[in-house]
Amino acid sequence: MSQIGLWNPFSGQQQRTLPHPGGPGSYPGPPPPLPPRDLFISDSGPGNRRRPLSGTQTGENETTTEFWAFPQPGVFSPDALDAQFLSPESMQRNSVSSDYSSHFASERSSLSGGSFETTPTDYKGGDELSIQGSHTHAQDERIEEFQEGALPEEDEEWHKLCSPELRNSLPKSEVQRQSTIFEVIKSERDYVLDLQMIESIFIMPLLSSDPPIISPHIALEAFIKDVFSNVGEIEKIHQMMVASLFRRQRKEHPIIASIADIVLDASLSCQEQYEVYIKHYPIAEGRHRRELKENPAYARFIEHAAQDTRTRKRDLITLISRPVTRLPRLALMLEHIQKLTLPDHSDHENLSITLNVLNQLLKSTQPGIAAAEGKVKLRNMIEALVFEKGEVIDLDPSNENRTLVYTGPLARQEVKSKSWTDLEVSLLDNYLLMTRRHDHSGLVQFVVVSRPIPLEFLQLGSFRLPAESRKVPTSPDGETRSRLTSLFGNNTKDQAAAFPFAISHKALDGRRSYTLYANSDSVRRKWMDSLNDAIGLREAQQQANRLFAVETLADNMFRSPTVAVPPGSPLRKKPNYYTGKITCAARFALSGRNYIAVGCAVGVFVGYASQPKSLRKALDLPNPVALASLGAEEDGQLIVLQDGKLISFPLEVLARTATSDANQALPTLPGVAAKSVAAHEAGISMMVAGPLADHIVVCYAVKHFRHATIHTLEYVAVQASAPLSRTTSLTATTASSTQNSFRRYAPSFHVPKEASRIVLLPSAIAVPAGSSVAIVRPTLHENAHDRRVITVPDFASCNAAAMTLKNRCQSSTTVGIIPCGGSESLLIYDSFGVWVSKYGYPTRGRQYVRWETHVVSYVSRSPYVLLISPRWIEIRNIQTGRLEQVVPGEDIRHIQLAEPNNGALLLAMKGETDVSTGMTDKLLEALETRPLSIGENETFSDPQWGEWDV
Repeated sequence: MSQIGLWNPFSGQQQRTLPHPGGPGSYPGPPPPLPPRDLFISDSGPGNRRRPLSGTQTGENETTTEFWAFPQPGVFSPDALDAQFLSPESMQRNSVSSDYSSHFASERSSLSGGSFETTPTDYKGGDELSIQGSHTHAQDERIEEFQEGALPEEDEEWHKLCSPELRNSLPKSEVQRQSTIFEVIKSERDYVLDLQMIESIFIMPLLSSDPPIISPHIALEAFIKDVFSNVGEIEKIHQMMVASLFRRQRKEHPIIASIADIVLDASLSCQEQYEVYIKHYPIAEGRHRRELKENPAYARFIEHAAQDTRTRKRDLITLISRPVTRLPRLALMLEHIQKLTLPDHSDHENLSITLNVLNQLLKSTQPGIAAAEGKVKLRNMIEALVFEKGEVIDLDPSNENRTLVYTGPLARQEVKSKSWTDLEVSLLDNYLLMTRRHDHSGLVQFVVVSRPIPLEFLQLGSFRLPAESRKVPTSPDGETRSRLTSLFGNNTKDQAAAFPFAISHKALDGRRSYTLYANSDSVRRKWMDSLNDAIGLREAQQQANRLFAVETLADNMFRSPTVAVPPGSPLRKKPNYYTGKITCAARFALSGRNYIAVGCAVGVFVGYASQPKSLRKALDLPNPVALASLGAEEDGQLIVLQDGKLISFPLEVLARTATSDANQALPTLPGVAAKSVAAHEAGISMMVAGPLADHIVVCYAVKHFRHATIHTLEYVAVQASAPLSRTTSLTATTASSTQNSFRRYAPSFHVPKEASRIVLLPSAIAVPAGSSVAIVRPTLHENAHDRRVITVPDFASCNAAAMTLKNRCQSSTTVGIIPCGGSESLLIYDSFGVWVSKYGYPTRGRQYVRWETHVVSYVSRSPYVLLISPRWIEIRNIQTGRLEQVVPGEDIRHIQLAEPNNGALLLAMKGETDVSTGMTDKLLEALETRPLSIGENETFSDPQWGEWDV
C-alpha cells in the first residue's frame, strides 16, 4: 500500500505517513484528476436529496450516464456553470458589471492577477501548503455528492469529508478555519438553490396561472417587479460564484488555501444589484403583505406554495429576504476565517480587502433601506387614511420623491368645549396630515379630522408659547391614563404638561388655524425644525420643477395714484402716467412680429410683445372690458368690448402704433378704422371669441331683467387689397380692411341672468350661471330641439346617496367646465370641482376635489388647469385633481379672454407701491415649461469641452 507524505504548513515538517489505498508505490504528487462529472439537476435545498434514475453497465467500456431527478428541475452543474458564465460571450450577455473603482480593481488584481480565481501556487512563502495526496478517491466522490446535494444532511460537514488522521495532524484553529470555509461553500450552494426556488415555486406559477391570480397582466408584471425586484440578476452572479467555489473545492479539498479572491470578485460584481435589491426590499415586503390582505386568490396561492416540501416551511417573506441577510452573514463568516488565519498567512490580508469591500457595500445600502422603510410606512399610512366621504385628495403616493418627514402624537383642545383630542400628525414632503387613530377588529385606520394642508399653504405661528397643563382622565382599567401619561408625562397626579405651537392655512385668512400640543419642549422644537426644513425643501423643489414659469413683461408701465398723490400733482397732469389697472389683454402676430394689446382705465396700448417699453396708447377707449384678436396677418381684427358695445379694429392699423414715434391715439370713428361688430349698440355684458367647430366665432351676452341672451356671430375674413406699409395712410387702409364682416352663425338662446362668462367648447357653447352650467350645441336650424339647453350637473337620476354632493353644488357658484378626455368633463365651482359625463351626470362615484382657494377664473392647459384666485394660482391635474404647483401673488387677474391651446398666458398682478408716485400694476406671462433632458439621439457637443473629453 502506498504512503501519503503529509506536510504540516504550521511546523514545516513532515509529521507522519498515512496509508494510501491507491496501490503500491509512493504518491508524491497531487491526486489524479477527477473523472468527468455528470450533469445533475438542481434541487431547492438540502431537504430534498437526489436519487439515481439509472446506472446499469451496458458493456465493458460503456455505461449509461447517471441522472439525478428532482421536482421542478432546473439545470445546475458547476461544470456547466463554468462554461456558461465564465466564457467571454456569456459574460457580455449577462452584463455583469466589471467597471469597478480603481482602488478595488487594483486590490482584486493584486489578489488574483486579474483572473476570476487564484491557484494554490499564488500563495508563496512560509505559509505555503504542500499537501501531497492528502485525499482519496472516496473523498473525491463524497465531495461530488456534496456539491450535487446527494449527501445526507448530517454528513455535510468538513470533518466528515476528510480522514481522522488529517484532522488530528492539524492545529485546532486550522480545523475550525477549514470548517468555516466549507460552511461558506455550503451556504452559498443553498443560497443559490433558494433563489432558484423563488422562480420555480412563485414567479413562474404566477405568470402561467390560468385563471390569472393577479389581473390584468400589466398589474401582474408590476407586482412581480415590486416583490421580486432584480433577484434574477443576483442569482446569475451567485451561480458564477458557487461554480468557482466548487472548482476550487475539487482542486484543493481538504485543505483550501483561500476563497477570498472568489468572494471579492463576486462582491465587486454584484454591488449595483445588491444596492438595488436591498434598498427596494421594504417596498417588496409591503407590496406582498398588501396583496395578501386584499387578494383572496393570492392568499390561496401563497398557502398552497407553502405546502411544497422544498420550501422547508419557509414563507415567501423569508425567501425574498435571503439576499438582504446573505451579505452580512457572509461577512461574519469571513471575519471568523480571518480570526483563525495566522497573521503572516497571505490570506489574512486578502480577507481584509474582501471584508472592506463587503462592509462598504453593506454601509452604502443602509440609507436606502431607511428610505425604503419610510416609503413603506408612508404607503401603509396613506392606505389607512379615511377621508370625508366623496372627497378626493391625491397625495401622489406613487411619486418616487414622496417621503414621510416626521410623524408623532400631538393633541388639540377644542375652543368652545375645552375638551382634548389626541391626534396622529404626519408631515409628508408635500402635505401635513392631522388624523385620529381608530382601531377596529385589528384594523388600524387614520380618520382625517381636518383636510390635509399643502406645504405651499402652511403658515407657521409661534413655537414659544408657554406650557399649559392638561388633565389626564382616568378610565376604569387605567388604560387611557397610562397612554396619555406616556405621551404627555406625569408632572402631577392628574395633570400633564402640554407645549403648544400654532399653524394656519395661508389662503383662508385665519379660518383654518390650529394650536397643537406636544408632550415636551424638545418634541415641539423637533416639530418646528421638521416643518421649517420641509417647507423650505418643498419651495426649492417647486421652484426647480415649475410646470409654468411666471415672468414679468412690464412692471412700471401701468400705475394708479394713491391717496397721498394730491389732485394738483404734476404726475397727475403727465400724459398717460397714471393709466389705471390693467383690465384686459390680447396677443396677435403681423408680418412675422408678435404684438400685444393691453387695455386699462385710459384706453388700449399696443406694442411689441418682447419690448414692453414699445407699448403706446393706440385707442382712446377708457375701461375696456375685454380684448380678442381674430384672423391672421393683414386680415386680422381686434375686437374690443367697451361701454356695452363691440367694436373691431384692423390689426395692421394698430401695429402702426408700435412702430410710430408719436404717442398719439388713433381716431376711433367707425368711418375711419372702427367697425361695429354687433347689432346691439349697448347692453353687452361679456363676450368671447375663438374657434368653434371649425369656425371662428364671436359670442356675446346681452343681459335682460329676467335672463341673458347669448348671440353667436361668425367672423368672415376677406383678403385685403394691399398690405400696409409705413407710408400707407390710415384712411387708405380702412377701405380694404372693412371688407371683413361678421354674420349670424346660430340662433340666439337664453340662459339665467346670473351668467358670469361664456366658454367655447370644441363643438358647443357653455355658460356658467349660478350653481349650474348651461350647454348648447349651436346650429343653424331653428328647431328648438336641435338647440336645446342642457344643464349640468344633472341629479335627476341620482339616488339619495348623491344628496350630499347635490347640496354642495347648489350652495356654490360655477366658474366653468373643461373637457378632460373621453366622455368626461371637469365642472369647476368656486371651491371644488366635480367630474360629470357628457350627459351631465356625476361620475367616479360622485367624487369631488376641493380647491385650497376661492377660485374666480381659470385657464385650461391640458393636462393641467390653472385655477386663479386674487392671491393664488393653483395648478392642478385635470384628470386626478392633484395639486402640482402654486403661484402666490396679490390681486391676480386673468386678463386674456381667448386662451390658445399653447403659448404664454397673460396675467396681471399688483406690483410695488410707492406712496409718493402710486401703485404699479404688473403685466405677466405664464409660460409652460419642459423637462431639462437630453434626447436619446442628442449629444452634448460644446467645442470648448473637447479637450476634457466631455
